[in-house]
Amino acid sequence: MRKLQFYILALLLLFFPILIEGQNSVNVDIYPERTITLNYEKFNLNTFSSKFAQSGSLDYTYTEADGTQIRVTCQRIGEPIEVYEIPPSPAVHRLYKEFYPDGNMKQKGLYLPQQFPIGKWLECDRNGRCRVVDQDMERGSVNYNDMLKILERYNFLNGPDNWQVFVVWYNDIAHQWGAKLRKGTEYKTLTIDANSGKVSNEFGYEISMPNIEIDREYFQSE
Repeated sequence: MRKLQFYILALLLLFFPILIEGQNSVNVDIYPERTITLNYEKFNLNTFSSKFAQSGSLDYTYTEADGTQIRVTCQRIGEPIEVYEIPPSPAVHRLYKEFYPDGNMKQKGLYLPQQFPIGKWLECDRNGRCRVVDQDMERGSVNYNDMLKILERYNFLNGPDNWQVFVVWYNDIAHQWGAKLRKGTEYKTLTIDANSGKVSNEFGYEISMPNIEIDREYFQSE
């Protein structure tokens, strides 16, 4: 019986990427109760042609009317183009896009701070053929939305004490979520069991001088 179960699991893992080939859009649920639709798109090189430096590099930031902060970067002409989007509070996710030099999409997905991939991502070849890759397949029963709700329950997110979540990670060996939070010069590190949802460790400390590198996040707004 165990051998049969093993073979069935192996077949599912083998054919799963094939089942999700050819999708050019995918819905991703993100706390608080918001669904983000990731669509295939092309990068309009003409829009940012005047923003390239003489060296061929691009690093341009701006803020949209709804408060979303956007940074567009490229090491040099002919290299991939990266776009980071940070929506306004209470959202805690970031949207990441990467494009081939000709503007065709290479990948697109969501991060929790800082640079921790979550949910389903689009990965595309140079001809626009895409597949969906699930970043959470091997994580515990407590997913990233559950983890954020636990932080809210303990008043570490959207609470009266104004804590900010600035780093999130997942330990696939210990099956634990981790989060670092800050409030002024106070900092906390939490670990959450990915199966039970229990906060298994909490460590607080204070830094007299704010860490400039941490406060800077991705970029400064215009």
